[in-house]
Amino acid sequence: MFTGGTNYNDQNGTAAIVINKANATIVVAGYNVVYDGQPHTASATLTGVNEETGATVGVVDVSDTEHTDAGSYIADQWTFTGTNYNSASGVVDDVIARANAVVVVTPYTVTYDGQPHSATVTSISGVNGETGTLVGTVSVAGTTHTNAGTYAADLWTFTATANYNNSNGTVNDVIARASATVVVVPYNVTYDGLAHAATVTSITGVNGETDATVGTVNLTGTIHTNAGTYNGDTWTFAGANYLDTGGTVDDAIAKADATIVVTGYSVVYNGLPHTASFTVTGVNGEAGATVGVVDVSGTGHTQAGTYSADPWTFTGTNYNSASGVVDDVIARANAVVVVTPYTVTYDGQPHSATVTSISGVNGETGTLVGTVSVAGTTHTNAGTYAADLWTFTATANYNNSNGTVNDVIARASATVVVVPYNVTYDGLAHTATVTSITGVNGETGATVGTVSVAGTTHTNAGTYGADPWIFTAAANYNDASGTVIDVIAKATPTVVATPYNVAYDGNPHTAGFAVSGVLGETGVAVGVINVFGTTHTLPGKYDGDPWTFTGSANYNNANGTVDDRIGYGTCAAGYGPGGVILQPINSNGTSVYNRKGGSTIPVKFTVCDAAGMPIANPAAVFASMGGALTMLSAVRGTVDVVNEPGVSEIPDVAFRWAGDKWIFNMSTSNLQAGTTYTFGINLSLGNITFRVGVK
Repeated sequence: MFTGGTNYNDQNGTAAIVINKANATIVVAGYNVVYDGQPHTASATLTGVNEETGATVGVVDVSDTEHTDAGSYIADQWTFTGTNYNSASGVVDDVIARANAVVVVTPYTVTYDGQPHSATVTSISGVNGETGTLVGTVSVAGTTHTNAGTYAADLWTFTATANYNNSNGTVNDVIARASATVVVVPYNVTYDGLAHAATVTSITGVNGETDATVGTVNLTGTIHTNAGTYNGDTWTFAGANYLDTGGTVDDAIAKADATIVVTGYSVVYNGLPHTASFTVTGVNGEAGATVGVVDVSGTGHTQAGTYSADPWTFTGTNYNSASGVVDDVIARANAVVVVTPYTVTYDGQPHSATVTSISGVNGETGTLVGTVSVAGTTHTNAGTYAADLWTFTATANYNNSNGTVNDVIARASATVVVVPYNVTYDGLAHTATVTSITGVNGETGATVGTVSVAGTTHTNAGTYGADPWIFTAAANYNDASGTVIDVIAKATPTVVATPYNVAYDGNPHTAGFAVSGVLGETGVAVGVINVFGTTHTLPGKYDGDPWTFTGSANYNNANGTVDDRIGYGTCAAGYGPGGVILQPINSNGTSVYNRKGGSTIPVKFTVCDAAGMPIANPAAVFASMGGALTMLSAVRGTVDVVNEPGVSEIPDVAFRWAGDKWIFNMSTSNLQAGTTYTFGINLSLGNITFRVGVK
């Protein structure tokens, strides 16, 4: 509609107009509060485009954010609607925290009564006036105690319902100690050596408990052993749940009667004072001075005598005094008499036992004690005198007595000299010589005794250790025996070994011998000679051939040597001389031979046996070097004229047997011209030398 002005007409009409809704500014604030028992909702502010607010803009529905109980409410929804504004929605987070309840716990202070006590829960209050279990429950178990004591910081705990926080706290509780009833009874006893203490008749607590359950009573101050009256003895009481206390009692221990045994003495005089002996025994087995003192001085005596009704008295700390009498006796003593018997060897003199000592009981000696006669013990001759009597005559305080001793005069030992022999075997019996028999008083010979030396007699050679001789004594001398060492040395026999000097005959030869003993005995009675070492067969010079002689029981062994010979015999007619060089070599050394090839010098010799026959056995002819020539010398410039023809033979290397002689063809080609040679042939016994010249 249009209203015109002065110049214009009013008019109206319609038009299509569109105004779109705007978006309002919506702020929804979640809440975070402590539980107070009231409902809470989120708060909202609305602002329009033209700064308008509140319902002018629209309505925010926050009913879904409303809560009363404690909790965390995540994504609570809200919605917005408005005329000019677009609808909207969203979520907020809301929190109602648990509240703290007010808990009042009241501690206790009581006196011990044997019952358990706990602190009291006075009140449990919530924030909105609720109480008790609507708020939560309180445990006071940690405050529960029965025994007396101060319990600082006893713990209680509060377990809350859903809207309240759990919590705890402490209180100081006290259970004071009670007063116990203690009854202590004193003692009145007779001393028995044991410790006594007052008796605790009863200890009673407040809850009917007794004895150690309540506490202990210390009676140390009431303990006594010795007799006496003990007024005001103290005792003390202590108990965990009860107050310490104490008190006194009057105790008494009366003296006892000791057991006293006083024994009179009956002794032998010893010069010393004697008193009665005693034993004192207490009621607890104690003895001696522990019980008390017994005075026995009235029983003291030294001299011998009989003392009737000697008095004694007893006093003791823990025992009643007592007294009595005993009868005492001191008898005469026996002196100690020492008579020493004699054991001597017969010497021809009288002997008596010796009074070694006379001793009294208190150190006195000799005639102060008494005198001893030993006349009954005197003897001269050898013998055993059993029970020789001596007598003791005592002085006033000693008893007379007598006794016996065994005296001995033993036989004497004679001096016997037996001289052993040490001779060389001569085939005769030998016996040890009794040189002397001498007694203790100069007597000799048969007056003393005789000696048999028959056990020392021997003929054969030997060493006779411990040859016995026996001495048969006369009346006053001991028989005796002894030994000597006798020796008969082996004799040296006459042994003659005869050497031999014979010509070789092919037989063995042994030296001859002759053996004779000291009594002219011969052969095996004297011993055996071994001449095997002198046996030979081949020619030779056997110097120092040994022989040994093994003597029989009475002869010494012996040995010696002989020089034996086996030579060559004289050759029989027709064999030429033996033991010399034979023709064609001159035995005088004048043969000269011409030196030329193939020429030899025949060297010949022979030796014969005992029968005159040439020896063909090379072992009997040649020495150990064998049948070879030995050049002894060669002298040049000594040859003038050849005077011997040579022969042409095969040269030999050694001598060979040629039927009746030995021959060696010596080659001249091995020799030097103008030289004179000397050669040797070594025989078993001796040698043959010859000389030849070579031109």
